Amino acid sequence: MQNYAPLILWILLPFFALGQQPRLIVPVGHTSYLNYFALSPDGRHILTSSSDRTTRLWDRDGHLVATLKESGNTEVLAVDFSSDGQHLLTCGRTGVKIWNLSGEQILDLSGSANSNHAIFSPDGQRIAAGSTNGTITVWGIDGKRLWRDRPFNATVLEVAFSPDGKHLAAIQQDFEKGIAGIWDSQYKKTADIQADESLTCLVFSPENDALLTGSINGRIAVWGMDGSLVKDFLLHYYEIISLAAHPKLGFLSGSNDNTAVLFNLEGEKLQVFEHDAAVRMARFSNDGSEILTFGDESEAVLFWDLQGNVRQRLNGYGADVLSIAPHPDGSRLLVGTSNGARIWDLSGRNILKALPHHTRVDEVAYSPDGQRMYTAGWDGRLDIFYNKDSLMQRANTRGLEVVSLAVSRDGQYVLTSNGDNRAILWDSLGNEIREMAAKDYRTRAAAFSPDGQTILTASELLDARLWNTQTGELIKELPHNTGVEAAVISPNGKYMLTRSKDNIIRLWDSQGELLWKDEGWERFEGRASFSPDSEIMAIPNGKNIVLMKPDKTAVDTLVGHSGEVNTAVFSPDGRLIYSGSKDGMLKIWNRATGEEVGSLIQLGSSDWAVTSPSGLFDASPGAMRLMYYSINNEAVSLSQLDERYYAPGLLAILMGYSDSDLRDVSKFDSVKLYPEVDLKIAGDELRVKLKERNGGIGKFSIQVNNKEVYFSENEDKQTDIRLNLKDHAKYYQPGPDNSVAVQVYNEAGWLKSSPIRINYAPDYVGRRGGQEEDATPGLSFQAVKDAELYAVCIGTSNYDGEKLDLLYPDKDAQAMNQAIQASGAALFGVKAVHAYLLTTEKDSGQPRSTKENIAATLKEIAGKALSTDVILVYFSGHGIAYAPPGEESKFYYLTGAIGSTDLSDPEIRKNGAISTTELTQWVKDIAALKQVLIFDACNSGKVLEDLGSAQKDLNADQILALERMKDRTGMFVLSGSAADKSSYEASRYGQGLLTFSLLQGMEYVARTSNGYVDISRLFQYSLDKVPELAEGIGGMQTPRMAPPEGGQSFYIGIVNDTVAIPIAQEKPVFVRPDIKIRDQETGVDWEDPLGLEEELAQHFRTESAKGARSGMAYFNIPKYSDSYKIIARYEKKGKDAIAFTGSLIHFQGEKRSKAGDLRWSGKESQLKELVPNVIGQAYELLKPEER
Repeated sequence: MQNYAPLILWILLPFFALGQQPRLIVPVGHTSYLNYFALSPDGRHILTSSSDRTTRLWDRDGHLVATLKESGNTEVLAVDFSSDGQHLLTCGRTGVKIWNLSGEQILDLSGSANSNHAIFSPDGQRIAAGSTNGTITVWGIDGKRLWRDRPFNATVLEVAFSPDGKHLAAIQQDFEKGIAGIWDSQYKKTADIQADESLTCLVFSPENDALLTGSINGRIAVWGMDGSLVKDFLLHYYEIISLAAHPKLGFLSGSNDNTAVLFNLEGEKLQVFEHDAAVRMARFSNDGSEILTFGDESEAVLFWDLQGNVRQRLNGYGADVLSIAPHPDGSRLLVGTSNGARIWDLSGRNILKALPHHTRVDEVAYSPDGQRMYTAGWDGRLDIFYNKDSLMQRANTRGLEVVSLAVSRDGQYVLTSNGDNRAILWDSLGNEIREMAAKDYRTRAAAFSPDGQTILTASELLDARLWNTQTGELIKELPHNTGVEAAVISPNGKYMLTRSKDNIIRLWDSQGELLWKDEGWERFEGRASFSPDSEIMAIPNGKNIVLMKPDKTAVDTLVGHSGEVNTAVFSPDGRLIYSGSKDGMLKIWNRATGEEVGSLIQLGSSDWAVTSPSGLFDASPGAMRLMYYSINNEAVSLSQLDERYYAPGLLAILMGYSDSDLRDVSKFDSVKLYPEVDLKIAGDELRVKLKERNGGIGKFSIQVNNKEVYFSENEDKQTDIRLNLKDHAKYYQPGPDNSVAVQVYNEAGWLKSSPIRINYAPDYVGRRGGQEEDATPGLSFQAVKDAELYAVCIGTSNYDGEKLDLLYPDKDAQAMNQAIQASGAALFGVKAVHAYLLTTEKDSGQPRSTKENIAATLKEIAGKALSTDVILVYFSGHGIAYAPPGEESKFYYLTGAIGSTDLSDPEIRKNGAISTTELTQWVKDIAALKQVLIFDACNSGKVLEDLGSAQKDLNADQILALERMKDRTGMFVLSGSAADKSSYEASRYGQGLLTFSLLQGMEYVARTSNGYVDISRLFQYSLDKVPELAEGIGGMQTPRMAPPEGGQSFYIGIVNDTVAIPIAQEKPVFVRPDIKIRDQETGVDWEDPLGLEEELAQHFRTESAKGARSGMAYFNIPKYSDSYKIIARYEKKGKDAIAFTGSLIHFQGEKRSKAGDLRWSGKESQLKELVPNVIGQAYELLKPEER
């Protein structure tokens, strides 16, 4: 085919590479299962290859650093790092290539085509590869060939260097016997190994004196360097796929029996790592502290500790975009992915919605009127949805996965074809009409003519065919040289486009006469399309989309995907083109200019991100927690640069549904980077060296197991830093798995690095937090004490005066304390749970929640807790941000000694407000490494007249303060904040919404996790639930979760039938009444001189303040989506008579209806009877289930 790629791209790329501009990373990751991985020598990077035909470089914390731009569309079968960690190797059918850490190819080894496996030598100076024809080749690092031989007659499965680099071994693929060989440093064959069973993998012993092989039957054989069999033993019940060795730990295997096994040469199983599928690969980390594995058809690398526990998963969250169907009005996209079907709302109102078709969905379509949606995929079902997500019909196609789906233009017919070669015609409701072709025809694609009278099908055998829709009779064959995999008809019916397996596209006229053909096109799995006016064709070609006219005139090439393009379709008006790719991206293109408009990315089941070519982004809260920036192959957290690039409502702006302007980010300077960090441990001393880059040298912190133990402003610009690790013994855990990390800032102090980690194995652990160091430290193998739980629940409802008083904090703290005690006792044991409750409730018998008492409680825990324990601290009440003169803004929790939100008096702050700085220090003194902090806060300093007028969030100062606290303490932090007192108390549950969601979530999470309450899953439940509960309350926003960087989630309790969680029940909601006096003569309504509105409101407030014991909830707002409101007018009759008439109004969404009338009459002296009488009438008008 012609080369349509624009040259300008290749000219501009080098100039872009010179700067230090950040790249936004949306962690799509691999969209299909892994083939191979390698760990860098320093343990900081991981290289993975996948069947999605991408190779990706990650850092140790799971941040994507680079994607290698392979030419061609073949899979990479093996990867490796050079010994200095500066070069990468990829191996596949297109050959062996060498790359740098930026993902740029620097060498393509000559004569390496059709390689099956390749590795670097231990010194990094040679590369060895085995090919599919039995050839083994060795090159120097400069690409010069050093040796080549063909010792085998079939594919070389694997090659290996001995640890000293003096020997090379390889095995041949053979299904009847085992064949392997060993060569010395001069490439002279020193051993010819023959076995009675097929050999599948190999590894040299760390001592360079033996070769181990795994077999198809699960046996390990140990061979001498001369090829003699030393011993063999059965290790697995099925095929061994992977082998690795470590000088201190022994050997590691991965097998088809779903296990990886740590073993020794005596055949003893030292540890078994259970998986859900066959273990395709298993490796040691370089320091021996971890095991890395991945399973069959898995997209994740698992990190295990040596005790068999999964510590981390490295995986992306994206999905292969397989098919796209625009809604006829252009407002939505129905998308089929490898992770189900989704609806993208291009107006930005409800951006991403999942349809309940949970398997891979290959094909999607709308009915012409847009009322029905059709999805089909791997499960062989045709699902029909109506009104967005209601399943209307499910049809069984009686076969394997559905590979094509088409709807006739009049909407009467639906056509599907299956992987087992069945094409079926259905009516619009999913009732089968007829089978269109014999089973041996092997239909792969099908399309309707515009009038619906003809069907075009593509066959895997030799041709395409035209059929009569009504009769099912064959009209004409369209001959091809090989099988046909794609077929589409133009909207005007004049053209038919087909693509065959020999990578030729053909254009036919409506009668089936060939107009032209074009060779050299790359394969695509989805479909090409015509523009609505039939003037342009959009044809996927590898990673690009070629635009061309039916007369074969080239129009443009759309370049931007990093993976193979599956599908390209036009918008209904023809102005846009939507493309889906294996890179997990759905891109939107301007047809006229060929420029990218934006990218839509699905992450997991419900999260999403939208990006623009300029670097702007919008994303769901869940996606933001996964996204980050990459600068010079280093990960920088999203929050550090989001002020530059975050653009809420971006999708609506890009698609023209919003009049807002896009921010110009083209003038931003390059990012001023923090220094490079090199760290090592000598004995018990941490040694840190900093190397300045373009951002200068700033402050730094040192953490032990994610808890900050040392912080310096570094005003004298130290570059050589040392710390005695013995000084921080109380933070160490039993065993060798202790992490020491350094985090550095640029000179300006606004950009910080990710923690740079190193493992440390102290020989003293297990002391209590308050103990002095013993003269003789304990040994590292001493018995580990069972973990204990410390929980501190703090509520402040009553403040100095009445201005700040709140309804729920005291009761919420009591409920949380009860729930933590009950669930914690089920997990840790009753005696191992230490619960502290501090509130402002009088006569409670509990300490008051004063600043002094809170500090004393945390100090007491600091003297008791061990590093293995769990600490949870819960605050409910007022929280505000304040910047003392000359200081940074801090988040303050207000105790009952405070009477206003004015914190300018330092004495008031000292005695009644707790800053995050103070709380950070109190928590840092507690040795427990598993820590949880929850703020259910009311931002009382922000008062909104109309709560429905705007969404409020934690302000930037509060977020930064909490983020800083999280980073310094290693805490899981959950912060929820209402905009003011009214929205904070607007709960139909008699509890704060965040607290209610946590209590409800404990039961939900436990039910879906075998009874265990996982803290990360619990927080995620609240993040999802609070916005749903708060719908209609403008001042209540989505909570924020800040997990510690590098920290792992943990359990805080068990919920089962014996554990009672105090969850409040839903109550009817009353909103602020509207009471006025009516002038009898003029009929004009005036303000309420008798104060009846306030009397009614006060009654509601008093009743609602009973919390869970109350039968109703009161929101001090004018209206709410599902609520009741008393609207009444009263008149003065004569001297002292009052006539009160009104209605109880029921709000349901935007609708309002009258629940009934309210009446009262009496003398002015009897007004005290009016309020209870009217409220009694209102209760009687409620629905029976609400009374």
